[in-house]
Amino acid sequence: MNKIFNYLIFLVLFTSIYSCKKSGYGNYPGGDIGPYIAIFDVRSLYKGQDVPLTKEALLGSTSITGVVVSDHSGNNIPENLIMVQDGRRLSQLRGIALDLGADAKSYTPGDSVIIDVEGGVLKRVNGTLQI
Repeated sequence: MNKIFNYLIFLVLFTSIYSCKKSGYGNYPGGDIGPYIAIFDVRSLYKGQDVPLTKEALLGSTSITGVVVSDHSGNNIPENLIMVQDGRRLSQLRGIALDLGADAKSYTPGDSVIIDVEGGVLKRVNGTLQI
């Protein structure tokens, strides 16, 4: 009787352990990846070589958001760049340069921006990390 009881307990435990469906990271059915990735995380993608910014590289996101901190009125920054900062990740204030061409002059310090960076390239140009 004791032997049958032990086999029965073993069978129940074995069945319960192997019948559970395992769900890995990212398989949660109740949520979606947000469209915005922190500049902190974008900067960490750069490892010395140009990085194409795809949705997969950006961990499912496609855009960055931040506040413009560059001022073109003093002519102390290249005409095609704006500098953007955010503190979305771990309250760490990080910034990055964005090459917007001639449109860069239309942004002033304090402007809030949302930039779709999917399809861009993260690279270091003359010592400045930029998209």
